[in-house]
Amino acid sequence: MYFLPILILFPILLNLNFILGADWKYPDSTWGSHYPVCKNGKKQSPIDIRRVSTVCVPKLSVVNYIRKGDVEVKNNGHGVEVEGFENWRSRPYIEHGGLNRKYFLAQFHFHWAKDLYGSEHKLNGYQYAAEVHFVHVREGLSFEQAKNTPNGLAVLAVFMVFGRNDYAMKNLERALLKVVNEGSKETIKDFQIVFGFGIPTKVDSFLRYEGSLTTPGCNEVVQWFILPNSRFDIGRVQLGLLRSIKGSAMPQGNNVRSIQQLNGRTVINRSLQNCNL
Repeated sequence: MYFLPILILFPILLNLNFILGADWKYPDSTWGSHYPVCKNGKKQSPIDIRRVSTVCVPKLSVVNYIRKGDVEVKNNGHGVEVEGFENWRSRPYIEHGGLNRKYFLAQFHFHWAKDLYGSEHKLNGYQYAAEVHFVHVREGLSFEQAKNTPNGLAVLAVFMVFGRNDYAMKNLERALLKVVNEGSKETIKDFQIVFGFGIPTKVDSFLRYEGSLTTPGCNEVVQWFILPNSRFDIGRVQLGLLRSIKGSAMPQGNNVRSIQQLNGRTVINRSLQNCNL
């Protein structure tokens, strides 16, 4: 007599888990069953960038990345996320570069793999060791609103190259050691983004396209800026720290989505050589 209610409740609870984003995991081949846009969307990310259209747009302005403030590093089960920028006295933001509004930094996070092919985007078929995404929210919107608004988000993607220089992530090493387990958090005082990542205040070379979040529900609301000239080294120890992160969505230790179809989209190439703005 107790089995019928359980049978009725089980599929409801299962669907609730997917609605809350609690049950998706890598690899991404199963996402489309519960998040249709991940399978049927026409502007999905990441992509392999092979053909570009040269367009002259203003340089991308990167503002307040040199400032300092407290951040929280957390293991969300599908990666490591650094957040808390909305509480900074001078919140980092980006503007220009073809954007018609300011976009304020909400968080940044990492993508990696067990091998040396952990970047989500590719350039002419080449895949880097890892990739960091700086996620920005359009002025006047909350993060939740932005995820459901066309062009609500703008993301800077920077590649990480396996090398000997481990300077870029020195200010994150201690925190990464403390967030190995899912749900764990660590605060960093007086954190400075530009200390390690070296993103210039005026970005004169970038690739830009319209795409999506690379995690469910794969919302097609993102203006992507790929910064190929801002790539930085990640050392063996630091890459090992990322690989030590445990999460229910990463059973194989990877958090990289597969390459998606371009579907006729244009990738804009803005470079110093073709534009004097």
